[in-house]
Amino acid sequence: MFKTIFKEEGLRGFYKGYSITLISTPLFLSLFFTIYNYLKPLIKEKYNSITIMNLNILASVTSGLICNVFTNPLWVIRTRL
Repeated sequence: MFKTIFKEEGLRGFYKGYSITLISTPLFLSLFFTIYNYLKPLIKEKYNSITIMNLNILASVTSGLICNVFTNPLWVIRTRL
């Protein structure tokens, strides 16, 4: 596999999808933590009796879903490269 890639595409073949990764990973993480920190007080305000563990789970799952909607096209591009 490595020999075939090197033979057909050279050294650049090993780094084909790396440029989109440099864009998509920081974008996903910056969106995720921004939304996560925004949602925690809103959830806490709406559900006063929620435990800290459930608060963190709900905020992280919701943040992950929102971020995946926005960054999924970038991951598809990365996979196809």
